[in-house]
Amino acid sequence: MSGKVLPERANVNLPKSVVLKILPGRAIPEGSVVVVAVICSQISIVVHSREEIADLQALAHECEGMCRMIVDCLGFLLTCGYDIEVTQVSSAGGLHVVYGVKPADFRPIPYSDENIQSVFERLLTVPRDYQLQYRRALADYREAIRSHEDTAFFCYRVVEDLRQVFVVDEQGKEAQTWNRLWEALPVAEDTRAYVKDIIRPLATGNRHGGGSSISHELRLEMLEKTSKIIAAFVDWARMPKAAPTA
Repeated sequence: MSGKVLPERANVNLPKSVVLKILPGRAIPEGSVVVVAVICSQISIVVHSREEIADLQALAHECEGMCRMIVDCLGFLLTCGYDIEVTQVSSAGGLHVVYGVKPADFRPIPYSDENIQSVFERLLTVPRDYQLQYRRALADYREAIRSHEDTAFFCYRVVEDLRQVFVVDEQGKEAQTWNRLWEALPVAEDTRAYVKDIIRPLATGNRHGGGSSISHELRLEMLEKTSKIIAAFVDWARMPKAAPTA
């Protein structure tokens, strides 16, 4: 598996390779050994396993998390905000996957070649009064896409970012702002319930240092539900005289 430390111009080097032994409960078979090296900002990850690993998607997510921790340790030591990107993974059996910047076969916001410009312009033209919360929501959604381990955490952050638009009284009850959010946005009842019953419990675990692994299918489901909430917010924000009510 290979990748890079960003920004590449930082020319990051690990003093030596890091060797990790895999414990039970991971996607990588127990007893496997993972060797991570970073030379001139180029990442090399080699997994030594007695078993064939068929799920390269899960393998990539596991290794990305390990590598991110290693680079974050170096960034903490040097006070540098490094990021990483896994670009490709290969198996001993000859299977080879090159990764892009989004989950495969995932397009929650429908568009075509004919209307992509108008859809993009619609997303860009959110009124100034709501842009701070909107920018934060988009930033958190970006991280939800990028971070498999923390998808739930960032998806819930997206909704909380947008909820801040509906805070009328800082001393008011949080439940009231949730009610204003859901009353204003044209989202289905099952989407609201999904945020409360699925995303929120997983996000709470992440937020408090816990959490559990999620399947690729559940991750895509959370991203899809969250994207629909963002799209609904854009529709609401662009409505004439849209404003939160007490």
